[in-house]
Amino acid sequence: MTDFDIQGTTLSMEQLENMRHAVGYDPTSLRKGQTSYTATRNYFTCLHADSDWEDLVERGLASASTFGTGVCYRLTHDGFAVLSYVHLVDIKEGR
Repeated sequence: MTDFDIQGTTLSMEQLENMRHAVGYDPTSLRKGQTSYTATRNYFTCLHADSDWEDLVERGLASASTFGTGVCYRLTHDGFAVLSYVHLVDIKEGR
């Protein structure tokens, strides 16, 4: 697995993929010249705590809330900023 160093923060490819999935971002769906994207959602649910997501929570890039034994993760403002930086697209949270 490849790790990425982003502004002094190292993230795994899996963490970046999970962050993209949480906000519904698919870089291949952008139109040519498109410089912004509004997220269609902001959540990623797991049946149990996930170590990759918990790492993002500890870094302030995500937040977590529990439901039963499950966990719902959401990107924070800083998480959106990192994802935007990686993709060179202004990724904004929808409603």
